Amino acid sequence: MRKIITVTPTIDTAPYSSGDRVGGPLTVIESGRFSSQVVILENLVISDQSDQKAAMQIFFFDDNPSGATLTNNAAAAFTAADIAKIAGRLAVAGADFVTLPTGMATASYKNLGLIVKPAADGKIYLAMVTTGTPTYAVGALTLKFGFSTSLN
Repeated sequence: MRKIITVTPTIDTAPYSSGDRVGGPLTVIESGRFSSQVVILENLVISDQSDQKAAMQIFFFDDNPSGATLTNNAAAAFTAADIAKIAGRLAVAGADFVTLPTGMATASYKNLGLIVKPAADGKIYLAMVTTGTPTYAVGALTLKFGFSTSLN
């Protein structure tokens, strides 16, 4: 079974600093989508309507990183317990983005193969931490995740 899940982080128009969280706490899979099945992140498309092309790290957690500071546009801070919950990381480089004729940018990642088991509540948690200094318009980022439940 394959699922495409789109997430639009809540962001603001104030400039971000390197090391800041982009969006508040994010969940990729809502409860019940895959129940307690292991899933594979196969691909990801990032749409950047502000054409900032900011480098970032996307951390995937297999349980709620409840001890972490995950406030939008503030420095990210993770506890040792939360680091143990990291299921994977995707490094997004500014050079991965392509500007479209519309003045917007997109980055696409295929064949990721990141295996994650959702938390007991059926969710996969993630945190995006910029390593750039972008200034986004409200709602300017969209992430489209392609998941599969097949390990074959």
